[in-house]
Amino acid sequence: MLWDMLLKDQAYYSFIDDSRPEVSKKYWQIKDSLNSENLQKLDSVLINFGWPKISEVGNKANLTAFLIVQHSKLYSQKKYFPLLKEAVKKDEASKKHLALLIDIIRIQENKKQIYGTQVNYDPTVNKYFFNYEETRNPKRINKRRDSMELPPIEEYLKTWDIEWYIQ
Repeated sequence: MLWDMLLKDQAYYSFIDDSRPEVSKKYWQIKDSLNSENLQKLDSVLINFGWPKISEVGNKANLTAFLIVQHSKLYSQKKYFPLLKEAVKKDEASKKHLALLIDIIRIQENKKQIYGTQVNYDPTVNKYFFNYEETRNPKRINKRRDSMELPPIEEYLKTWDIEWYIQ
C-alpha cells in the first residue's frame, strides 16, 4: 500500500512547471486530490501501527510516509510530527526528514527555519532564492545541518542554483 501511495504522491511533479502557472494549476488540483486520498490511507496506518519503521518496511516505504505528511496541511504535519520524531530517536526514520518537517512547520507558523531546508521561487525571474532573514542564526546553520545528517548549506543551495553569501 505504501508503494502505491508513493507512486501517486510523485506522479504529477514532472508536469508541474513553475514558469507556466496556468498549466501547473490544473496539475496541482489533481495532485491535491491525490494528496488527500493518500493522507486518508496513511492516517489509518499511523493510527493503527505508528510511524512505518525502516527495519520493518524499508527506506522507500518509510520515505512515503514522510512525503505524504510533508505534502499535507499544517494540521496533519503537526499531528504526525511526534510520531516521526519518536521514530528518528529509535533510528527508524531519517533525521533529514525530521529537519525538513521542522522547517516546513516553522515557516508556516511565521517562525524562522532552523536547518535551511526551504527555498522559495520567484516566478517573475524564474529563479529560486533563499531567504536569509527567515533563517535562525545563519552563521551556525552548518552545525545544525550536520546534526541532522544534512550536507553543508553551500552544497544544498547549489542544487537550486543559489549562492550562499553569509560568512
